[in-house]
Amino acid sequence: MNFDPMNRKVGIAVLTGSQAMMEKDGYVNSGNVVYAEGDLIEITSLQITQYKLGDYIKVTVYSPKGIDTFYTSVVARTTNSIILIYPPANQLKYGELREFPRIQIEVSAVIKSLYSSRTPIDPPIQIIIGDISLGGIGFSTSADSILTERSTASVEIQLSDNFPCTIEIVRRRVMGNLATFGAKFLRVPTDKMNMLRGFILRTRIEGLLIEKEEAAKNFKVI
Repeated sequence: MNFDPMNRKVGIAVLTGSQAMMEKDGYVNSGNVVYAEGDLIEITSLQITQYKLGDYIKVTVYSPKGIDTFYTSVVARTTNSIILIYPPANQLKYGELREFPRIQIEVSAVIKSLYSSRTPIDPPIQIIIGDISLGGIGFSTSADSILTERSTASVEIQLSDNFPCTIEIVRRRVMGNLATFGAKFLRVPTDKMNMLRGFILRTRIEGLLIEKEEAAKNFKVI
């Protein structure tokens, strides 16, 4: 167990290295927390094959900060571990809860109209989305763009499916020939918000699995 005697870890990272007990259908298995960040937690166990995607289980973690118990769902599984959703109420105990966790991406999008002019933009403004959350986006485009802070615009983003939304720009910064923006969502169709929620979760899990794969490749026995 990777116990830190100085307790220097902050947030839910303090759970990493802690022993965990997982209960499903009256059966209890032990394991160890190997990853904890934001709303995801990963636990290894010798009995991992007993768990399937979507299983709803009870988890008890024995950390340096005390006993942490919660119910959650299995959202991913590797050969020796399961990845779980760490509930918001538990994140609050460690001051970890973020209103809208962002993920880094690189996808294209177009701004089709500005509400200040009430007319379509022809041709649409091409932008690159650099990060996205349930609350908004960060994007970049040419520095000579007509976009300004407080601009309200209609945007179409190419995620796993077309994602139309209305945004308000809250930040603009120019660096050379490039302008970067931060914007919050004003309107998003309900079904598209559910799609975005799934896209963010899937992207975070895929990123975690890629990190594990790269770490395994670089592991050397001395």
